[in-house]
Amino acid sequence: MAYTFDEYLEPGEGGFKEKLLDEALQRGYHRSRHRMYSTNLTAYMKDGLVPVVSHVFKIRFELERYRDSGSARTIMKRCRGFDVAFLPGRVDAEVEELYSRYLGSIDFETAPTCHDYLHEEDQPDPFDTTMVQIRDQGRLIAVGYCDRGSASMMGVLSFYDPAYRGYSLGKYLYLRMIHDAIAQGMRYFYPGSILVGDDKMDYKMFTGRESLRTLLPVEEEWRDHAEWDKDRMEAYFNREDESNG
Repeated sequence: MAYTFDEYLEPGEGGFKEKLLDEALQRGYHRSRHRMYSTNLTAYMKDGLVPVVSHVFKIRFELERYRDSGSARTIMKRCRGFDVAFLPGRVDAEVEELYSRYLGSIDFETAPTCHDYLHEEDQPDPFDTTMVQIRDQGRLIAVGYCDRGSASMMGVLSFYDPAYRGYSLGKYLYLRMIHDAIAQGMRYFYPGSILVGDDKMDYKMFTGRESLRTLLPVEEEWRDHAEWDKDRMEAYFNREDESNG
């Protein structure tokens, strides 16, 4: 297998909505601004210093089987005093100010603005996007974006006020998206990818492990993550590299 790096799907007239989004997610694609991409490799800076190329694999939750973990319930209880609103996706000055503060607190590279992370200039948004706003007595402290299909929801971006780091607001946004997907009758929630050789994305697996599935890209099948965890996926990718070396 020759691994594909940044294979893109361009939006058609219908964009990536309803069943079109479901089908792309089922095949292992994820959002990048106004396109969908698929890759089994990624490059990043480890500890902000060392360039690393790592295999990645996609995960999803089968929501019929999803149950909150103990840590998830603790986070939900900790944050129950905050106000939560689900709104049509947008980016405004208040959101950008929060994104800027968040950007100053992280140790990895990402888009310089929230608008740049989500959108192409002068192009209509091809996704059905919802934003989750978390407020503390009116103050915006966290924002998350997710895209909806017919039976699937995709987590896209979450950020929060660094002053509230102790509340695990990134995970709280994640949980609120999953709970909303369940309430909407969705079958799947797609949080994106996990790195084989690094734990920076492992927070996506902190809850609902009995419902977690891993995509095998050669077979194009979703398998139980309990059997296809990071160690086995590393061996899987190494075997494919050797067979195509």
